[in-house]
Amino acid sequence: MPAVGTGDGSEGSVGGERAGFVESRARCIVVAALLLACSAPEPPAPVWDLMTLVRDDPAQPAERSVRSIGAWREMRTAVVMQVPAAISYPVHVPDGGVLDLAYTVTALFEIVDNLPPVHLRVVLTDETGVEHSLLDRVVDVRAQVPDRRWFDMRIDLAPWTGVTGTLSFRADAEHAPTGALSALALFSAPRISRVRAPTRRACSSSRSTACEPITSTRMAITARRRQRSIACPPKVCASRTPTPALR
Repeated sequence: MPAVGTGDGSEGSVGGERAGFVESRARCIVVAALLLACSAPEPPAPVWDLMTLVRDDPAQPAERSVRSIGAWREMRTAVVMQVPAAISYPVHVPDGGVLDLAYTVTALFEIVDNLPPVHLRVVLTDETGVEHSLLDRVVDVRAQVPDRRWFDMRIDLAPWTGVTGTLSFRADAEHAPTGALSALALFSAPRISRVRAPTRRACSSSRSTACEPITSTRMAITARRRQRSIACPPKVCASRTPTPALR
């Protein structure tokens, strides 16, 4: 039996209201998403970028490049190094600096049956020649299934603030150097950024103009109240409403 309408157009009115509500709600969601994206803080600009250095290096050998590459179901832009390989560039560690990077090991078409374990290292060498290890890990994608992925990490460079030297990325085959040519070491987006404000030095005297002594809010308020009590005549002070005490 066919449905019988009311004949007064109320069904169309209700449907129109629902459509209008859904449309306005969708607009609000889009606007909120745009506002959230605009208000999100921008990532700090890198002060050192390995991919830029490799890309702009005219002496870079053919077995080393910067390109988009797929590995373990992810496509990333990375410095691709045919194992064994090592690459180094000058660096100065800034105050508040961190090193962000991702790394993995793979092979063409991810055929890993013959891949040897690969020893990955990131080494900071200071101006005196002393080496400081930032990353030291063996990745074995053939025997260790958990190694078949990208590893993202952030390294705090605070212990080496102010160091000028070289930053090296090294990849060596373990136990099977003859099969190393099929292995690829990937370092994605290795960048040094300054994520913390520079450390403020302490004031040596009250007359120093280079910095300000940091005083807590409670101490500042207490000092102002003491000044008022000294400058205020007794009769005027008695007529004022007492200020609630700090807790």
